Amino acid sequence: MRKLLTVLLLSIIVSVFAAEFKVRSFEFIQNDLSARRNSRTDVNDEICAIVKISCNINGLKFDSNAGIVGDIEFNKGEYWLYVSPGEKQIDIFKEGYEKLTFFISNNIKSNQVYLLKIYGTGTVLELADEYLLQLTINLNEKNVYVARDEFAPLKLNDNTAIFKLPEGIYNFKFQKEGFESINREINLSENINIDIKMIKGETTDRLKLPGIVTITSKPNNSEVLINGILVGLTPYYDELIAGDYNLTIKKKMYYPKNLAFSLGEGVSKEIPQIELKEKYAVISINSRPSNAVVYLNSKRIGKTPIIKKQVESGDYFMNLKYDLYHDIDENITLIDGDKTNLNYDFQPAFGSLKITSEPTNANVVINGEKVGTTPYINKKQPSERYTVCIKKDLWLSNEKSIIIKDDEVYEQHFILTKNFGSLIINTKSADVFIDGEKVGNGNLKQNLTPGRYELKATKQKHYNAIETVFIQTGKEVEITLSPEPKFGSITVISKPIETKGSEIYLNGNKEKKKTPAVLPLLYGDYDITLKHPKFLELNKNISLKEGDQIKVIFEMQSYEGSILAKKNFHKKQMWLGFIGSAVIVGAGVYCNFTADATYDAYASATDSATASDMRNKYENYQTYRNICYSVSVVPLFYSIYNFIKKGEIK
Repeated sequence: MRKLLTVLLLSIIVSVFAAEFKVRSFEFIQNDLSARRNSRTDVNDEICAIVKISCNINGLKFDSNAGIVGDIEFNKGEYWLYVSPGEKQIDIFKEGYEKLTFFISNNIKSNQVYLLKIYGTGTVLELADEYLLQLTINLNEKNVYVARDEFAPLKLNDNTAIFKLPEGIYNFKFQKEGFESINREINLSENINIDIKMIKGETTDRLKLPGIVTITSKPNNSEVLINGILVGLTPYYDELIAGDYNLTIKKKMYYPKNLAFSLGEGVSKEIPQIELKEKYAVISINSRPSNAVVYLNSKRIGKTPIIKKQVESGDYFMNLKYDLYHDIDENITLIDGDKTNLNYDFQPAFGSLKITSEPTNANVVINGEKVGTTPYINKKQPSERYTVCIKKDLWLSNEKSIIIKDDEVYEQHFILTKNFGSLIINTKSADVFIDGEKVGNGNLKQNLTPGRYELKATKQKHYNAIETVFIQTGKEVEITLSPEPKFGSITVISKPIETKGSEIYLNGNKEKKKTPAVLPLLYGDYDITLKHPKFLELNKNISLKEGDQIKVIFEMQSYEGSILAKKNFHKKQMWLGFIGSAVIVGAGVYCNFTADATYDAYASATDSATASDMRNKYENYQTYRNICYSVSVVPLFYSIYNFIKKGEIK
């Protein structure tokens, strides 16, 4: 549980301290002669200045407005950048870190040296010793000095300090100029968070002057813990308050080293390079089939083949997993510097399953889950006991218990028993319903399970035909459903007697019978029209209900002198006027088109005779066009006149 809490806290801390750069200070180093002794000139032949970058992270990259002059040097934990005088900006990069753009407020001068102190925050805590406890101290102020037990105080640039310490009781002291000093005893028995609130007041304890310490290691990028607090990675270079310090250097896959050192006021101390001993072996793992997942102590390390992977030395429980194969388990011991090759063959944990049925295309249900239809084949069915059920509509289900064994073939054939009879329904264009559910239209055949069924045939303007049938297994029943029509009648008589024999049109369709006539009809709405060559056409709408016998008398009117004749006359004259106007307008459009073509010929003529002839034709066609447009108004007005007269007739 303690290890799990540590991992969780580490993941939280990593997310809080996002990978970014922060600036401690930027200053002019008055007595530094580095720029004079190692001078460079830029493209304008001006002597460069040197900006030294002090950071707890290596592998940095840089750029500036004018560009860095020459190669970047790395001396004693510092990056030396040669920049042109007057440079105003330096960009700092590293993969996994946010870019830092530092704007220079000072006036950079030739032959001068400047020091920019920065530090990186990020995921360095992932290398911490898992057996240490984590103490997180949250402060309400920045730049607080924190001292533990007899060790010298460390300055915190942020509000949070993270200590990695063994279990025990510790005495902490918190100091800051302008604030009261705070002493706190902390009993560390688990990973905890402590809040410290600095209170403004008189400062009674004075700090010693700082010194400068340089810490390097082999390999680089090792974790540096000073007095139990993580301060950065090697190479590490910074100022510390004079006093005694405990130093721990850690790196994953290496044994940690602990040592103590003292730092005097104003002293620059370089600790001899610390070499860490390797704590890992190289392991290669292959399997058949490949792509198996490999776990060491329940932690996934990849999929086979795993080639020359560095793994921390120690005892491990190894587990290989591959779907449908038996797991492979083994205890292994990895010794420092070992190169181990492991090869494994998986044993199948499946057999082959083949299911057929009569009839085919039946549903296959295994342990209550539908997996397909017959014929069904699964060449990798996991080895175990199953309940197999074969189902098909209108057939009795068949169920069996089977056992699949490793690397064996299991075949099973199911024979299903009929559970239906056949029903043949004959009807003419009627909708057919069985137990209230529509199954089709017209003649059809249905296979049904044994039982009693209500049949119904429906057709518009007909009585429903309803019947009950009983279906037996293996039997065939044939039935005819004939909906009876719902009739009424309309008697059609025309007057005067001269109109006898008038043609009858029903809903636009000509009837065989002529007046007088009796028409038997299905109930509904009808549009009846009578036509006679010497009389006006006459129309009536009739609504016929079930069982109605309706007599309709048409009083026909002679065609000559009728209102309709007058209307037809004006209608005909109206259309003649429209057509005449359209023809004349069309002639005008033709003349206009010809005039345009003649003008183009006139404009492109190469001799005066042709030009004169084309000019005359152009003017004539324009005249014809104007006459046509003017004359077209006359038939148009004539059409409008007849339209008005037609509307006046009632």
